[in-house]
Amino acid sequence: MSETASTVTKTMWEKLRGGVIGQQSLEWFRILRPASFALAAGSHRLPFLKAVGAVAGYADGLLQRRRTSSGLTGFIPEPINANVFTEVGDIAAFAALVRRLGNSFAARPDWSNGYLEHVLNASLEKPVYGEPVIGIVRRKDGAILGGFLYHTKPDAIARVLQIASTTSDYGLILDHLFADAFRRGAAGLRGRSIPALLKVAPGRSMLFTNLSASVIHAKDPTLAEPFLDGRGFINGLAGETWNRFFGGGVA
Repeated sequence: MSETASTVTKTMWEKLRGGVIGQQSLEWFRILRPASFALAAGSHRLPFLKAVGAVAGYADGLLQRRRTSSGLTGFIPEPINANVFTEVGDIAAFAALVRRLGNSFAARPDWSNGYLEHVLNASLEKPVYGEPVIGIVRRKDGAILGGFLYHTKPDAIARVLQIASTTSDYGLILDHLFADAFRRGAAGLRGRSIPALLKVAPGRSMLFTNLSASVIHAKDPTLAEPFLDGRGFINGLAGETWNRFFGGGVA
């Protein structure tokens, strides 16, 4: 399995009769601050653009005052159900949530013997992407509805590693994720697609593109079937991008 297969690798993979997991081969983006988002996206190839960061921040401030609703040109925080809130979580709380999520999949990692905690600890150290944020979405009665793990720094595009929902209401979790990242000063968000997220994306002004493919092969085809039809837990904490090869360099 891999979630980082390039176009060339994907072509070779398919010629060798490997499977491509289409619904989980997309990258999604949500623009929160349009000028800062454009600056963050372009500064990787044109580093001198970082020098105009203050101008981008000023432009975003003007745009936000003039907008009346969210859209592709930016984000306006909207009132969220007062009975639901996001709290800062820790590894133990998020591990419990991920285990609960994993139980809903026909194929999932073996999280026993402390392996999930090891993965989570390693996933937090990504200085290139910024500070880790674990959010737990709860009702006031204490029930956990879901959560998210992402990395962010001011005026940058935050990297979402994992989204989880206990109620299949991924729309609610996305709304809380967007609001949390906006409050922390992120220019936008970037994450990996999952079937449940694709169902709630319409109406949330998300952009999708294919930057790499999630692929799988097994000698026994029945082992690959759950992943190919959306019943397998893959990507994020069950993939490759949790490790320090991704965002673990020097900031």
